[in-house]
Amino acid sequence: ETIVFGHGPVGDRGSVERQLRYYRELWDGVVTTVELGMSEDQTVATVQLPAYQDWDRYDEWFAMNVRGMYRAVKR
Repeated sequence: ETIVFGHGPVGDRGSVERQLRYYRELWDGVVTTVELGMSEDQTVATVQLPAYQDWDRYDEWFAMNVRGMYRAVKR
């Protein structure tokens, strides 16, 4: 019924679903750049998820999220 994230406000099932959708969309965007042979820096400059730009700290964390996902995809 309730989830307490490590970052951000307390949420509910909808919060979890939104977070999972974010990760899926981020994964898909990064996979596309990897398939095109882009570097990590190119991927950070290319991948954008404007649907989430109103999330708290999006501007601070998005590049780091892209880098983490890039490294996971490249494993």
